[in-house]
Amino acid sequence: MCGVWHQSLLMLITNTFTFIDDYSRFTWIYFLHSKDEVFSVFKIFHAHIQMQFSAQIKILRSDNGGEYMSHLFQDFLQHHGIISQRSCPSTPQQNGVAERKNRHLLDIVRTLLLESSTPSRFWCKALFTAVHLINRLPSPTLNHDTPFIRLFGHPLTYSNLYTFGCVCYVHLPAHERTRLMAQSIQCAFLGYSVHQKGFLCYDPNLRRTQISKNVIFLENQYFFSMHQDHVPPSFSVLPMFTNSSAALVLSKPLLVYQRRSSTTSH
Repeated sequence: MCGVWHQSLLMLITNTFTFIDDYSRFTWIYFLHSKDEVFSVFKIFHAHIQMQFSAQIKILRSDNGGEYMSHLFQDFLQHHGIISQRSCPSTPQQNGVAERKNRHLLDIVRTLLLESSTPSRFWCKALFTAVHLINRLPSPTLNHDTPFIRLFGHPLTYSNLYTFGCVCYVHLPAHERTRLMAQSIQCAFLGYSVHQKGFLCYDPNLRRTQISKNVIFLENQYFFSMHQDHVPPSFSVLPMFTNSSAALVLSKPLLVYQRRSSTTSH
């Protein structure tokens, strides 16, 4: 569980629930409205691992957060033979993989937003992009292999990776334009779609994000650096990490699960 993220002065707080495969270091991330959703999200993740990888979660490593200690959660783990490993109080180093992942994600999110001058209200898009990139980057921990290759067992292509926040032109279908209109609209590239083979493109005129496959990228131009008039006042702030339990913004360790074998079949 990765702390709380303050999105606005209205104190809209969103929690991120992150899973790390101990073998491949592959990362999954979920957004929660409250910690009450932790158990239901874990059940979804558990089913995903069983169905997609024909594997069983053997160990769940976490801190001693109350969201993991409920009777329903613990009964579910016991029923499925999952060992619950928890770090000792005030010893985050016992869950070092998760702690380092927290810091790594935050560093990349901050870099993506600041380098592209993207308003921090788009932090969730930057976070999804950070996870997408980390899973595809070589890691010294994996002997310079990538989490993606280690988990799925086949090579990947980098030809569909583009600069976060850059200018992009999204093709307009014929039914969305007249004969005299431009055939594309200028947008900001904000990452990759999870459930579709497309790109997330922010339309400043409609102030909404759309998914499109037919996109042309200008990676040497950052959209928000060129269009300050499309950037409304933003009171968003990036998350802070602290070891103080009394602080408003907390850092919760991520969860780590361990697969039964080091090979995955598809």
